[in-house]
Amino acid sequence: TQDATPWCGLMLAVCAKRAGHPFNQKALAAKEWANYGLARTGPPGLNDIMVFHRNGGGHVGIYIAEDYECYHILGGNQGDEVGIDRIKRDRFYCARYVPG
Repeated sequence: TQDATPWCGLMLAVCAKRAGHPFNQKALAAKEWANYGLARTGPPGLNDIMVFHRNGGGHVGIYIAEDYECYHILGGNQGDEVGIDRIKRDRFYCARYVPG
């Protein structure tokens, strides 16, 4: 069937677990990642967790690059797969990082 279950948060939870970092049990909700780790006060850095606004909820992924219009994000549920997608800057909600 063609379900539309968001799973971007699940992909990040798997990455966090494999890296040995604890994660929130509400990891499936993309905007819950806005409470993970520490807040990035300056521009996002490589491997930061980035949370975005999306109609009906949010989206979360890992920062890898940017250009003038978009952030380049490694994430799950991007075109129904894990991949790199360009996400418009005006959708940005917050960036988080885990020290170490």
